[in-house]
Amino acid sequence: MAIFTVGGALASCSSHPWALVAARLLQGVGGGLVNSQMIGTIQDVFTGHSRARALGLGDHKRCER
Repeated sequence: MAIFTVGGALASCSSHPWALVAARLLQGVGGGLVNSQMIGTIQDVFTGHSRARALGLGDHKRCER
């Protein structure tokens, strides 16, 4: 989460296009790390049918639109 936050702060302070791209890249790496940690946490906390519901919740919300 810290990498994502630092990337966002750097992106907001960047004055050159290359600095913005680099900061957004850092932010993307941080976001990717957070996503994998959340999936791992769900795998550890939930079991059986509740795990399937927890992992499928994001897809279900996208389909409601």
